[in-house]
Amino acid sequence: MSTIISGTIQEERALIRKTVRNARNTLSKSEQKDAEAALCINFFHYIKLPKPAHIALYLSNDGELDTNQLIQYLIDKNHHVYLPIIHPFDGTTLLFQRYEKNSPMIANRYAILEPKLNCSHICPLYSLD
Repeated sequence: MSTIISGTIQEERALIRKTVRNARNTLSKSEQKDAEAALCINFFHYIKLPKPAHIALYLSNDGELDTNQLIQYLIDKNHHVYLPIIHPFDGTTLLFQRYEKNSPMIANRYAILEPKLNCSHICPLYSLD
C-alpha cells in the first residue's frame, strides 16, 4: 500500500513541477525582468533584516525567478547569502553554504550550479534569518 501512495505522490509532484515549469517558460523576457524587479522591491519593503543577515536563496534555473540582482545587492550590503547544495554523502538532503562573488561553483547531478563544498562555509538552518 505504501508504495502505491508513494508512487502517486511522486507522480503528483512531477506533474506540479512540469505544470509550473511550463507556466514559467511562457513568460516573456520583459515579464521575467518585471518579476525580478518586483522581487527586490517587495523583499526590502516587507522584510526587515538584522545587520548582517544570514539569508538562504537559490540561483535561478530553468526559467525560475531570477535572484541574481537580489543576491548581488545583499552581498554588496554586507549580508551573508547561502545557497543550497546537495549533501555529498546522502544525495537527498540540502545543505546551505555561504556564497560570495568569487565562490567556486560546480554543476550538481541535476546540472544546477552550486557552490563547491567547503565545510567551513556550511550554515545550519537554525542560523538563517
